[in-house]
Amino acid sequence: MMDADFFRLRIGAMIAQGFLVDEVRGGLHLKGASEVWGGPAFDDRPAWYFWLTAAPGAYRLRLENIERVEGSATAARCVLSVKYYPSPSESVFECYGPEERALIGGGLFDNTHTPTFDAQDRIAETLFTVGGIEFVHDPACGQSLLSFSAFQRMRLDPRPNEPRTPALSHVACGGLPAWDLGYPLFEAVVGLEAFIARRGPARVILSEQSEAEGRGASSRREPLSAFKTLLAVFGPDSAAASAAEEPAVATLLGDPWHVVYDCAVPMAGHHTHHHRGAAAAGEPNGHAVSHHPCACGHHPHHDGRHRIVRIGDATLEVPLSVTDQWWVLAAADPAANAMPCGCH
Repeated sequence: MMDADFFRLRIGAMIAQGFLVDEVRGGLHLKGASEVWGGPAFDDRPAWYFWLTAAPGAYRLRLENIERVEGSATAARCVLSVKYYPSPSESVFECYGPEERALIGGGLFDNTHTPTFDAQDRIAETLFTVGGIEFVHDPACGQSLLSFSAFQRMRLDPRPNEPRTPALSHVACGGLPAWDLGYPLFEAVVGLEAFIARRGPARVILSEQSEAEGRGASSRREPLSAFKTLLAVFGPDSAAASAAEEPAVATLLGDPWHVVYDCAVPMAGHHTHHHRGAAAAGEPNGHAVSHHPCACGHHPHHDGRHRIVRIGDATLEVPLSVTDQWWVLAAADPAANAMPCGCH
């Protein structure tokens, strides 16, 4: 089975190849990235820092767990935690807990907004976490699945019945807009995968568990937070999909999840359902399109807002909250045109 070295090399290649191309860095708002060097503790749990142009602080992505995908002899699932270290100058800093704010103000972070080398083992792993990413890869058919899970807002008193990913098992934070903080990094990671794989996602699903479903009453007398997962399915190279795809998709389409949107993107050579797209009904540049990949119009939570994406002769229609760069960068020129520093 694939181990930590495989995912270290895969993510390292995504960073190394993507950062060499201006179009990739610009399209994904990437400012810098660097592998975290933290001694033996990081040998089996590699980590990376990311800096985005739209975020004053810094992200940390760390491998937390690897497991075999049930029913497959070749696929493995890697669970990664997502941390966001805020800058004291941004408004979201006040949403963090007192311990986290004290650590940032206590000289343990440098001017890159990341912990100093000596401080890395002095900061509890439970702090600063905003979400979790799962990266599934099956080398037998060349298929990858990437998903991001987070609470819309994270509270101080999580309920025992609330959904959890391994990367979120010890989250303790109140009022933090976790989804909004963590999603930009996931957007960049999916874009890097699209660039290195030379194809965009074939299907994108966003599902959530409603605020009251499966939860106890809140002793804090405040709204309970929705838990959301977005899944991007790549490939496969062959006619047969990985054994990992069906259960991942089925989970997000069944109870207690509510589908926000489910977009199957038409790929070359695949049969597509044809009808007029949403743009023809009211977008400023609306016109009839031959492909309507989004099936989310069948779901009650769909808001009907889409953008039209054209790549060559293909016309795609995707929700506004999904960046078109996942498909644009799949066709980007991979030739390096810059040699940026790999750090902030």
